[in-house]
Amino acid sequence: MAYTQYTFDLGEYTAYEIKFVGRNGAKGEKRAKRDKATPEQVKRQNQWLKEKKIKYVIIANFNTGDSWTTLKYPRGTRPDADRMRKDWKKFRRLMAAYYKKQGIPFKWVKRMEIGKFGGPHIHVLVNHIDNIDLVIKEAWHKTIADLIVKGRNYVNIAPFDMDGAEDVAKYLAAEPEKKGLEGQYNLFGEEEQKTFSRVDTSRNLKRPEAEKKTYSHWTVARIWRDGLKPSKENYIIPDSVKVGINKVTGYSYIYYMEKRLDSKSKAPGERIKTVWEDDFT
Repeated sequence: MAYTQYTFDLGEYTAYEIKFVGRNGAKGEKRAKRDKATPEQVKRQNQWLKEKKIKYVIIANFNTGDSWTTLKYPRGTRPDADRMRKDWKKFRRLMAAYYKKQGIPFKWVKRMEIGKFGGPHIHVLVNHIDNIDLVIKEAWHKTIADLIVKGRNYVNIAPFDMDGAEDVAKYLAAEPEKKGLEGQYNLFGEEEQKTFSRVDTSRNLKRPEAEKKTYSHWTVARIWRDGLKPSKENYIIPDSVKVGINKVTGYSYIYYMEKRLDSKSKAPGERIKTVWEDDFT
């Protein structure tokens, strides 16, 4: 095996993961020496895989102009995880009804969370419909009608930009200690902590699966020589290119993403030279 390529069709975007051994995947080269993975290395690897999975789901199902939303509770209220789950279920039903009226399926990715000062809230990315800001506000205020103070707003809504998909995925996937929230989470039981650490999605989302292809007569030496070549009608996103050795698996990797060229553009995408890194996971 010279190298194996995994291709993920994400709609307007395509992700590529190339796995090989050594520097070129050439005959006689071996996987990088690896000691027994430390708990920190395993945790880091699992976190990267979690972020990547969420990012692929976001890119495959959402678009620039959708809504990145925070659903808040009134200051001083401390609903437990069970109340928040029930509130989310009610909010979801109300939202689905609004979307159905417009003939559009309701798509979402969400995570419940406790803030640094103990404030419970829900982060959710939803697809766009007409008057989305008003729809979200009305649905959430109806959901927590027994808690709200009239005249106050309990939602924050920001337009989603696909260029920020990776940042949103990292935010949703982040462990509590990465946000300085471990103190708040320790106030809850184990099951509630799991609730506040889980990322959930609607069932109607596409789940990108890899198309696997093995190249047995080529090595990645040609990539070092000529650079990565974009597929037809696509261009490679320069900042997406990562090259290095995964310390947990011992395999070498090239990772990059392409985006479809604008319909008005006639110029083909350029080749991108790769730069070796130590470890990008």
